[in-house]
Amino acid sequence: MKLVCVVGNVQLCRVLWQAGKPMGIAGYPVGLNAESISVLSGKA
Repeated sequence: MKLVCVVGNVQLCRVLWQAGKPMGIAGYPVGLNAESISVLSGKA
C-alpha cells in the first residue's frame, strides 16, 4: 500500500483515505507545524 502525507485536518485525510483505499493508497495526516524529519521517519 502506498502512503500519502496529507497536510491539513484529519477529516480531509479520512476522505482521501476512503477514496484511495480501492487503489491501494493510504493517507497519513500531517500537521502544519510538523518537522519534515518526523514526517519522513514516521516518528511523532
